[in-house]
Amino acid sequence: MTALLNSLVKLKSEIHAGAVQNMMFSPELFKNNGVIIKSVLKSYFQNGGTQAMISVVNKNDLQKAMIEPENYSNLFVRVEGFSARFVTLAREVQLEILSRTHY
Repeated sequence: MTALLNSLVKLKSEIHAGAVQNMMFSPELFKNNGVIIKSVLKSYFQNGGTQAMISVVNKNDLQKAMIEPENYSNLFVRVEGFSARFVTLAREVQLEILSRTHY
């Protein structure tokens, strides 16, 4: 995660008008490392980071939601600059989200 964020701040925002990076964190990571995550994100913004699109979800829940959508209507994810209910997304989009790296 740190390497990813450090790479993003190297881009010149005056050229690309801001880099959007959808990031997925597990709930366990947030529960066990909240202070560290806060510090990493604070450094990212202090070093010139422009945006951070964050979803907190585990891969297992996403897989279950694809099988039993009626049980996961409250599951939201980040999709290209907006949030959406995972179960309402097209299957191709769900698979793309599922393929993302989870930290």
